Amino acid sequence: MNFRLFGIIFLTVTLLLSSDAYAFSLTGFFSSLFKEPAPPTILDTYVSPVKVYPGQTLRVLVEVDDAFGIKEAYADFHHELGSDKVNLIPTFEKNGKYALQASWVVHDTKNLAWYDIGVTVVNNKDLSATATVKYQDPTVSHPASQIEAGTFPAGNFTFSNDVKIMGVLSGGSPLKISGGINLTDVPGSTPTNTTFDDNTLFIDVSNNRVGIGTKTPSQVLEIIGTTKATAFQGDGSQLTGIQGVPSGAVMFFVTSACPSGWTELTTARGRYVVGLPTAGTMNATAGTVLSDQENRVVGQHLHSVDPPSTSTDTTGSHQHGRNTDNDVGGNLWSGWTGGDAGLGYTYTDAAGSHSHSVDIAAFNSVNSGSIAGTNAPYIQLLACVKT
Repeated sequence: MNFRLFGIIFLTVTLLLSSDAYAFSLTGFFSSLFKEPAPPTILDTYVSPVKVYPGQTLRVLVEVDDAFGIKEAYADFHHELGSDKVNLIPTFEKNGKYALQASWVVHDTKNLAWYDIGVTVVNNKDLSATATVKYQDPTVSHPASQIEAGTFPAGNFTFSNDVKIMGVLSGGSPLKISGGINLTDVPGSTPTNTTFDDNTLFIDVSNNRVGIGTKTPSQVLEIIGTTKATAFQGDGSQLTGIQGVPSGAVMFFVTSACPSGWTELTTARGRYVVGLPTAGTMNATAGTVLSDQENRVVGQHLHSVDPPSTSTDTTGSHQHGRNTDNDVGGNLWSGWTGGDAGLGYTYTDAAGSHSHSVDIAAFNSVNSGSIAGTNAPYIQLLACVKT
């Protein structure tokens, strides 16, 4: 054996091991003496975990086969703002097989579901090999096949196909489903029935019944408790225990036409509606109808008075009486001496009888009442009768 040659080789290996140029293996040194230069071979690359949230640590593991020794190895972790270069550190080496590892804290991943990790390995012959792996931000929707057990603080999940849950589906907050849901087999009293929170809601598929507040509905829909609704479709005539609007009922509507199932009560146009008196005629009318918005005066009013012409009677004819005394001296008869002679009581002729003609001009009486206009202020509505 040539010990001198062996010693030279040993010294060379010692110097090379202490140099920065060959930092990884003695095997690589000997291989480099006798083999043709070739790039390293990346056998496999692993990412752990595949799904990580911002702030968590992501690790990449790389297996490499190289006969010339590894000069440089690093990983480029891509994110929204670019990429971070992190050196791959060897954790194992034997017979030209290497295990390399790098760690990186995830950041700036918010818009994409998947991000690249570029791996580069350079050997001592300055020959290189590359590989690309991916990691995922689970806060962005991704295929259901890649969901792993754990807690997801935010984000949406889209399932394009069926989802089968083998265990109990539970959570700290209500389960919200924005789209349609078809429950074909949810645990209940029977395999085809569905029960929510004991008596809260029960769906009896076999009998086509729904119970709210009861697990034994006897009708298509049975509710135990107070029901509140903003509207119902239909007139309610088929509801038992609830009287619908009977035929012949009259109602007023603020519409231009009567609703379905109603016809206009034309006899009510322009008229007040009063109750039917005893033995009265149904739907009979009296008086002249009011025109549109007519203000018919029946309150404050006056009357025109035109007295007839007349005359007085003829009463008034009369006369006046007069008593006259006349003294005459001497004799009125032969042989009669002295004495008085009187003329007596006299009267005027009757006169003064007459009459007068009287004609009083027409006039209006004084207003009576305190408010002008109709005695019954009104509003015009459409009167309809139920058919």
